[in-house]
Amino acid sequence: MELTSLLLRTALTFVFVFLVIRIMGKREIGKLSVISREKMTSADSPPASAGASPKAKFRFEPLPVALIVDGKVQDDNLEKLGKTRFWLKNELRQRGIRSFKNVYFCSVDQHGKLYVNKKK
Repeated sequence: MELTSLLLRTALTFVFVFLVIRIMGKREIGKLSVISREKMTSADSPPASAGASPKAKFRFEPLPVALIVDGKVQDDNLEKLGKTRFWLKNELRQRGIRSFKNVYFCSVDQHGKLYVNKKK
């Protein structure tokens, strides 16, 4: 009895959802969202009250790439960027750092800006 009830409810739910999707169409289903429109604007865009378009697009930017972690150079990441240890060493020297071992963390963002955190 319990199994037939479960199967019947499952089948009815499937038929109901199927009919709703057919009636609404693909375009209407694509517009459905669980996130409110106010929360969908990106963090760096102006607020909706400042005249922003309601169809504001998200801007995804790549994450910074780690070049040195705990004094160890990440050669694979340097290679992906098309940079060498020589380039990295010169960049660190311009910031007054003599050795890779003196760096706790070093990364570069998508604009080429270097971030360096020295060991204490």
